[in-house]
This record gives sequence, structure tokens and C-alpha cells, in this order.
Amino acid sequence: MNLCRFTLAAAALPFLVTIPHVSAQTPLTVDVTMHAQSGSGQTGTATITRTTDGVEVVISLASPTTTREPAHIHFGVCSDLGGVQNALADVVNGTSVTALRGVTMSDLLSAPLAINVHKSAGDLGTSVSCGDIPNPAPDR
Repeated sequence: MNLCRFTLAAAALPFLVTIPHVSAQTPLTVDVTMHAQSGSGQTGTATITRTTDGVEVVISLASPTTTREPAHIHFGVCSDLGGVQNALADVVNGTSVTALRGVTMSDLLSAPLAINVHKSAGDLGTSVSCGDIPNPAPDR
């Protein structure tokens, strides 16, 4: 009987080892409120979702344009943007979906970061929408 339990436990070990650790304090999804910038009217949301190999960032903006709008995760906050931490897929017709492999939710929540959408590749200096990534409370 004990040998049977040991055999079953040993057989299950590879499955237990490959299961990623999920912290109760790291949320599965974070919603970012996107605010219009430069009179663009482009408000909306960005949703960051933890995946098995990183995170997915989905941006949805109102008042879409036909111009491809570059998007990035920047260091800092919308009122004081720093350099680019991660490039995201361009926003096209109000939507962008990006898989960031190897990036963890903790990476995006451990320092002030913002999601910024630029007017065009030729006008990166003009922001049309921006949202600060919220840092969750420690008990989340």
C-alpha cells in the first residue's frame, strides 16, 4: 500500500513541478483607464491579463482613427512619462492586442508605469491616449 502511494506521488511530481506559482497578491487581470490626450477624444480601457508565458495587453479606444497609432508601456506616469519599457502593437481602428512573453504581472505592477498611445509613427511627441497602470494594494 505504501509503495502504491509513493509510486503515485512520484508519477505526479513532473506535473507539480511545471505548475507555475500564482501569488494571491498578484492579480490575474488589471484594468487601466485610458484618458484622451491632446483633444483626441480617445478614451477607453487597456486590460492586462496574466497568461501562462507572460501577459497580454488589450487596448480599446473610442473615436478610432484610420492612422496606425504606436503604443508603448512607459516608465513613469502619464503626467511625467519616461522612456519606453515595452513596445505594444499599434492601435488600429481603436484596438491593439499584444502578447508580451516573459513579462510578468509583477514586472508591470512593481514600479510606476503608464500605457501611452501616440498620434502616429511620424508624430511620437503627441499623445492621444494615456493611462497609468494602477499598483494594487498589498492585500490584493
